[in-house]
Parts: sequence; C-alpha cells; structure tokens
Amino acid sequence: MILPVGEPDPAGVVLPFLRKARAAGVRRAVPLNSSAIPEGGPAMGQVHQALPGVFDEWVVLRPSWFMQNFTIDHAHA
Repeated sequence: MILPVGEPDPAGVVLPFLRKARAAGVRRAVPLNSSAIPEGGPAMGQVHQALPGVFDEWVVLRPSWFMQNFTIDHAHA
C-alpha cells in the first residue's frame, strides 16, 4: 500500500482503511514507506507505528533508493 496522493494526514485515511480491512478478514498488511521516515515519524511513520495494534502479520517495506519507470504523467511520479 502507498500513501494517498496529496493527503496532508495519511494516517487519518490509511488507519481506518486498515482497520476495516482487518475486520473484513485481511490477515496481513505490507505498506511502502521511506527509509528516511522512522516508525512513529510523520506521514507513513504513524501508520508504521500503529500496525502491530491492527494486524498480527505485517511488514513495512522501507527501500533506501529505488528506480522507477514512469514514462507518462503519474500521481506518484
């Protein structure tokens, strides 16, 4: 999962979504974060910190640097 584009408070959107997903039977979460944002930090850092209270199975992907191949206008480019 990635952050909603342009959302100033991603935890306010993502955490309710994750709680609904868990209630619907989803067993694990795998959000994408930045290696520069610590657990409990801004944006996805708050989501990262809350995951153990929502899911038994979770991992946060925190790449240090990666390539992308967006060749057209894209919201995350």
